[in-house]
Amino acid sequence: MTYMKEIPFQNRGEMKELPCAACGLGAVFLCSGCRRVRFCSFSCQRKMWKEHRGQCQGTSRVQRAEGAAPDGSWVMVFNTDALPGHDAGAVSTGGPAKAKAVCEEKGFGGMVLWQNTFFLRKEPAEELVAAMQHAQGTHLWLPLPA
Repeated sequence: MTYMKEIPFQNRGEMKELPCAACGLGAVFLCSGCRRVRFCSFSCQRKMWKEHRGQCQGTSRVQRAEGAAPDGSWVMVFNTDALPGHDAGAVSTGGPAKAKAVCEEKGFGGMVLWQNTFFLRKEPAEELVAAMQHAQGTHLWLPLPA
């Protein structure tokens, strides 16, 4: 069961509202393999491993952005930044929903999450994708085309 490992969310307070896949309680950990399934404890991970192992697709840098929109219209690229220093504003309260709303309102191409603050990028999403670079602990959020 080496694929299952506790990984705390960066903002545990917001994530406790998401249910554990095993028991339904507030989840504060992700499967480190697929980063899609949430658990409240290592014990619950172990209970679900036989069922989850066949679905776990390993670590993926790109995920549908949690909390960005109910329809999943944004993706998050883990450990990635684009055009660092090109901040067009920052949102440090209100979580991803508020940051997404500000981006959409201003017509920005995406945002970067770093240390619990969303840094907005005014460049088009295509330009942000072309400029992606590894940045440990930083996550690039991009809207999907309609």
